[in-house]
Amino acid sequence: MSFRCSQAPRRWLQRRWRLAVAGFLVVTALTAPPAAAALLPASYVVDSQPRMAGAVAIVGDSLTVSYIAGLPATLRSAGFGPFQIEARSARRTIVGLPGVTPGIEGVRHIRSSGFDPPLWVIALGTNDINPTARPVGAADLTIVALLDEIGPGHRVLWVNTFAARSDANARAFNERLAQLATTRPNLVIADWYSLASGNRQWIRDDGVHPTATGAVQRNEFVVQQAFAARPAPPAPPARDPIVRLQPTGLRSVRQ
Repeated sequence: MSFRCSQAPRRWLQRRWRLAVAGFLVVTALTAPPAAAALLPASYVVDSQPRMAGAVAIVGDSLTVSYIAGLPATLRSAGFGPFQIEARSARRTIVGLPGVTPGIEGVRHIRSSGFDPPLWVIALGTNDINPTARPVGAADLTIVALLDEIGPGHRVLWVNTFAARSDANARAFNERLAQLATTRPNLVIADWYSLASGNRQWIRDDGVHPTATGAVQRNEFVVQQAFAARPAPPAPPARDPIVRLQPTGLRSVRQ
């Protein structure tokens, strides 16, 4: 009896914490400046051709849109296929804005077509770093919600964030990603932050979006990381010993 009484307040506090974080995320969406859907670039690319590197899905924001024309060719060159790319500018991970579906809806959109590859690349978080800086736990709630949507049995490569004008918040979000990866073996981090920090000439004056050269470099980086993160193919079944008839009688020959 005493055990049940001591656990009840803890569960009540956990529920209140989750509700507070979720409420904060909703309020930030409702108070965000309205955006005209027609003015926000979006892309949905489908390639149904199987290739050596296997299937992959990419869900991204404006950094993925920045050179979407070149990304399919880069995926094909690396041997990926079939693949789908679903990206929108101003996209957040789990919170929608006027005219902008969140990343979690991007995952659902891809799956609605019947496509559910073993490897998912999530290039999101840049538009979440400031809204999730407070309260404590908002970044974790955001990341875990998308990972749970993708679900078990998948490898997730998450491209972390770089934002020169919000560096502390970008690093804080990236730290939460890295920490969650220690407890989720199927989560792998692509460290865009370090690469962009060392190549600031690839980044525009806004401190976030890549230049034309930077977009090409980012695409190549993401695809290389995706290739390295591919789940191992299942092992072929073991073959049973073969028994052959020999002229002098029966003999078991193992191959």
